[in-house]
Amino acid sequence: MIEGKFPPSFPLAGALKDSGLIVDALRSAYLDESLMAAINGQFRAAAEQGHADEDMAAVILALKR
Repeated sequence: MIEGKFPPSFPLAGALKDSGLIVDALRSAYLDESLMAAINGQFRAAAEQGHADEDMAAVILALKR
């Protein structure tokens, strides 16, 4: 990871899917989903940048400006 490589232990695509399901579950339970929605948004941004098949730690790349 220090070298900018993120071999998948748990792919970002899976974290994106799971965090989306958690957002939906929180909404269904009338609970505040704002934190999980923000996390899901960062996972989505990193996936859209082409990192979906890398480890979920690649989400850090979505935070760079």
